Amino acid sequence: MNIKEKLLLDLGLEEWFTADDVAGVPENYQGDFAIPCFKLSKERKKAPALIASEFCENYQPKGVVESVVAAGAYINVVLCRENASAFVCSRIISNPEFGKNDSGKGKTVCIDYSSITLSKQIHIGHLCTTVIGECLAKLFENAGYKVVRINYLGDMGTPFGKIITVYKCFGDGQKIEEMNAYDVQRLYALFAEKEKEDAALIEKAREWSLKIENKDEEAVTLCNAFISIALKEAKDMYAKLKIDFDDWRGEAFYNTQTEKVIQMLKDKNLLVESEGALCVDLYDYNMGMCLIQRSDGGTLYTTRDLAAAIDRYNCYSFDESLYVTGIEQKHHFESFYKVLELAGFEWAKNLKHIGYGRMSTEYGKISGREGHTPIVKEIFDASVEKAKAELQGREVSENTADAIGIGAVVFSVLKTERLKDSVFSLDQAINFDGNTSVYIQYSDVRLKTIISKANKAIEMDAKKTSKLVETDEVKLILKLDEFETVLDLAQKEYEPCHVARYALELSALVNKFYNNIRVITEDSALTDARLILCKLVNTVLEKAMYILGIQVIDKM
Repeated sequence: MNIKEKLLLDLGLEEWFTADDVAGVPENYQGDFAIPCFKLSKERKKAPALIASEFCENYQPKGVVESVVAAGAYINVVLCRENASAFVCSRIISNPEFGKNDSGKGKTVCIDYSSITLSKQIHIGHLCTTVIGECLAKLFENAGYKVVRINYLGDMGTPFGKIITVYKCFGDGQKIEEMNAYDVQRLYALFAEKEKEDAALIEKAREWSLKIENKDEEAVTLCNAFISIALKEAKDMYAKLKIDFDDWRGEAFYNTQTEKVIQMLKDKNLLVESEGALCVDLYDYNMGMCLIQRSDGGTLYTTRDLAAAIDRYNCYSFDESLYVTGIEQKHHFESFYKVLELAGFEWAKNLKHIGYGRMSTEYGKISGREGHTPIVKEIFDASVEKAKAELQGREVSENTADAIGIGAVVFSVLKTERLKDSVFSLDQAINFDGNTSVYIQYSDVRLKTIISKANKAIEMDAKKTSKLVETDEVKLILKLDEFETVLDLAQKEYEPCHVARYALELSALVNKFYNNIRVITEDSALTDARLILCKLVNTVLEKAMYILGIQVIDKM
């Protein structure tokens, strides 16, 4: 029971209202919370303002309620600060897993994210899906779900045909074992240059791509060699982000299952021929034709996605299956979901595309080599170097700059509403005073510093917290009370920015608390209460940081 639910109980209004009905009170108005009476008007055949007025005239305060005041159609509630502080602190102290819920107990969710294309270096687009997907995985785990993290590797297709073609024709004798991810990226870029001179080059690339599909020994060997190089770079990134996956099976694995998918669609009379290719007609659903097999017999991304979805349900019996990719891929996912639905798979309704907007970088700040899309390694390196410069002269551990630099990049992705486009600014991200992860880390460090300076054991006794009645203390406590609701909303809406914004708001209140209130005082009981509050905020803030993928540090 949170403070809003307790409030309604003490008001005797729990039958009529829910916590969602309880709102904050605008500045310059009396009260801490407001309850609108519009929903009672029809039933009681009275104006909302009259209902509010009559209630306030007759109510006898109790529990967490100090007083009530009618404000037009609203019942404004003034909290009894002693009781409210003790109530909130007690429920956090008594629950070591405060913030968790069991709404997903017994359920499984598959989350397909990162899903890097191994023919390219890991760029800023891969970073978005990786960071958003991992945050969602933690949110679902927090809600009690069994989470299956899936990295659906792009390990076949025409891009590899292009790389092999250029390597064979223009490789200049460089051995693959001497290459790194940048060298492979240059081969891919070189294809675009050479194709302008020789339009027939694309046909060679398609031939090599088809050879890979058909398990040609040389094609598979070359493809696997380039894949190994790309995977090494990818795993370096995952190590820095502290991310691992349960399922690494990619397109090549599911390519072996596409014949079954095509036959299944034939058996269900869903396939039509168009210029030698096989398609599912989705025009009745305003989705056009969904291509399943090319005229040359080659399969497509869609075919492999169909095979993967069926296999994942067979393997994991998921209750939800999420695909975290750019919003521009929305049509692709809606199309193959519809094909599965038409094929009679009831669980197709549980497939969801979690789209996100584009992220770019400031011009001139970080740019990929030779004008290409900025790659993650460069962004991480630049951010860590910026953090080192800001920390110069401070006594901090070796890993602090990494924690700050990488956290700043991660947070830049998560703090924006998922579907909005955003721009990563290095100067703004590494800012101790702005709306950044650095500000959150700094707030957490200050809390731990205060606790350490007190040099005393903290007895987490909720009764002591009734002394926390100052405005800055109560606002901080009420913000702690919101944590469960924020995590629940973020998980249900697939929206990490709710957690990011909560962490920023909590940090802002923490800093106001530091600046206005002395924690360590001559009053031993008051000091104990404030240290308990510091510890509770520290615990909740670090839980939020964990979900966001921001590392906790000890000194800044």
